[in-house]
Amino acid sequence: MVRTGLKHFAEDKDQSLYLRDRTLEQTQQARKGKYSLASHKFYAPKARSSIAQFQGALHTLVQEYPSERFEKVAHSLQQVESLSKELARSFPQQLTDSAGILQRIVALLDAEVRVAIESSRQKKNHVVAVEFLPNDLLDHHRGPLRKILAEVNTTFDVGCYNACAILIRRIIETLLIDAFEHSGIVDEIKTPEGEFQQLGVIVARATNNKALGLGRNARNAIPQLKFFGDLGAHNRNALVRESDLQRLHNDTRIAIEELVHITTSHK
Repeated sequence: MVRTGLKHFAEDKDQSLYLRDRTLEQTQQARKGKYSLASHKFYAPKARSSIAQFQGALHTLVQEYPSERFEKVAHSLQQVESLSKELARSFPQQLTDSAGILQRIVALLDAEVRVAIESSRQKKNHVVAVEFLPNDLLDHHRGPLRKILAEVNTTFDVGCYNACAILIRRIIETLLIDAFEHSGIVDEIKTPEGEFQQLGVIVARATNNKALGLGRNARNAIPQLKFFGDLGAHNRNALVRESDLQRLHNDTRIAIEELVHITTSHK
């Protein structure tokens, strides 16, 4: 059915990612010879194999272009994934539907995935030389924080230390609120009206709250991370320097890791 194009797709994503008209080659040959793609000894297994190869290659692409780093590519690939599942369900019982779905996949790969990948190629080829924090630190947390963590490493790598400090502050603030929520004591950081307190209040209550169980390094680091985040965002005359972040490097990791542990262990 789609042997030629899909086989090339699986073997060489960059050159054959975009399934062209050749992907219909076996379908056309089978129709011309009036062969059944459901039972023919040659065409049936080839078609099933081609679909499996395509799905495997698509899965690899999804892994290589995570949404937190390549939002546009990931969105386009999600649409292709959805169509790929429809293709697998319709084949070979509903060949007319399968052919239509395949055409939609071809169009989507050509019109959207190609453009999205090419626009992201430069970004993807940039390898962060200095990873300030491990990229897997927030693997079990929700997507937005993982994207922010990737931006922390990128900004540190390129010397944007004020931006890096602001992003770390955002991670700490989110994780602190999550820690209070998951520990069942979120009211301690809310106003009488039910709004969250300012970060300074949240930090003070977190570092003095035995129920959270933060270690000494984390308790010492969190107020400093807030300070430098505020400095990078609001101070008109002072700057966050590389030495500021380097000095807090180990304790930053400890603080984030302990907060992540609290939010996951209390679920």
